[in-house]
Amino acid sequence: TRSSPAAWALWVFLLCHFWTHTMPARPSNLQLQSFTNRVYQQMVGARITAKEADYICFTLTVGDVPSCSIDGSGACRTGIFSKGDTKILTITRDDTTVSAIACSHDGETEVATTVFRLPPATPFLSPTGGILTRPLVEASSQGAETLCYTIDGSDPACYFGPSLQGGCTRGSRILGARG
Repeated sequence: TRSSPAAWALWVFLLCHFWTHTMPARPSNLQLQSFTNRVYQQMVGARITAKEADYICFTLTVGDVPSCSIDGSGACRTGIFSKGDTKILTITRDDTTVSAIACSHDGETEVATTVFRLPPATPFLSPTGGILTRPLVEASSQGAETLCYTIDGSDPACYFGPSLQGGCTRGSRILGARG
């Protein structure tokens, strides 16, 4: 027997409704973002997020490329596995390269790669104050490319730009992290 046009339309509507409301979504909007840990200035947090991801695969080594499983097992073929659509990392090494891919049973995103830089540490002076018994003060700041200092009580200021490449706009310059 043949179905009526109304029954056929109802069947198509139910099929389309079921299809659009039950099929998993392909992951999208993969982002790698950094944030500074305000308590420990020598650490940077990295947040990996992707909408509709079942899991994220990521690597922390230059040249290593993460990839999703091809057999639908829900594991990483290469890289480190993280279940869900968000992964928070603590970056403790300068120039750490993070590559990530978001995966679901319905597909994957493109690989995203970002290099995370640690902020220079707060400068340390030795001796820290008092009367000098020898005419030498040492300044250091882990991770710094340039140190700027003054001896007249004014605040030093760094400049980051193409012409000075990490110079001082106010004060004297020490090239490197110690001097």
